Amino acid sequence: MKLPGSIAIWPAERFYWSLIEAHGLRACGPLPPDLYESLSQDIPETPAAIDHANALHAVCVPTSAGLLICAARGHELAGVPADTLCLRPDRVPLECDADPTRINLLVGPYEPRPIRRARWTRHGLGAATMLTCGLLISLGIHRRSVHEMERGTLLRQSEAALLASISPEMTSERLPAELDRLRRGATRAARPTPDATIALSELLKSWPTVAPCAPLSISVSESAMAVAVTVEKDATPFLQAFGAPGGWTLDEPRLNTSGDTIRLSLLLRPATRGEAIRSPGSDRGRSAPRSPATHIPLPGPAEDGP
Repeated sequence: MKLPGSIAIWPAERFYWSLIEAHGLRACGPLPPDLYESLSQDIPETPAAIDHANALHAVCVPTSAGLLICAARGHELAGVPADTLCLRPDRVPLECDADPTRINLLVGPYEPRPIRRARWTRHGLGAATMLTCGLLISLGIHRRSVHEMERGTLLRQSEAALLASISPEMTSERLPAELDRLRRGATRAARPTPDATIALSELLKSWPTVAPCAPLSISVSESAMAVAVTVEKDATPFLQAFGAPGGWTLDEPRLNTSGDTIRLSLLLRPATRGEAIRSPGSDRGRSAPRSPATHIPLPGPAEDGP
């Protein structure tokens, strides 16, 4: 921001000059108080009280040859017009590479009011901006917290209504156990019911047609098939003609003899890995010997009992 005002240029003879060695100073501005003793070596009449009316006001400029010091009497600086923004010499009388435009005596206690007022305004605007941003952020956080509190209240009310719809005694602590129970029941209900028609169809396909018999009962389940038949005099032809369906194995038959009638009880189980599995109808109508898993050598017909 450009301020209205003027720049005053005085002859170099109106200022006090000094060039000292001071390491560590890299900025232009008021001379540090501890360096005024070095200034008194070149200007013996330097007063001890810096803020006195006749005290010197000094500024410094770093150069390659050392620290350039330019000073002026305080009462002379006090007489500078109020609209003057900068006071500098027209030249530098010492042998150094200092630029006179970098020297400004109107700093520190002699800073012009327009510059001071502009700085205060700038700082005030910055503080107001920071305060406004903080208020807006606080307002946003407050509104979000209120929204989250209302949302939490609605969620608790919805939870209470849901629990009440399940059971008046239901609580949020009991809900996981109840859900687990319902899931287990749904899993059991979703388990498919075994279909016995396929196994029965395979059994009927394997039923011998060349050996006469009288079926008594056929029981088919997921884990076993039980067949009860009666034959006359000799069970060997029926057992040789009977073939276990594919995927099933035949246990050892049980025989009960009553006169010329022989009752056969056959039990078939699902074949496990490693057991011999016969395809449906592989032995139907054949009198060849069966595999060891299903071939049962039988004696002749049993004699009638007493």
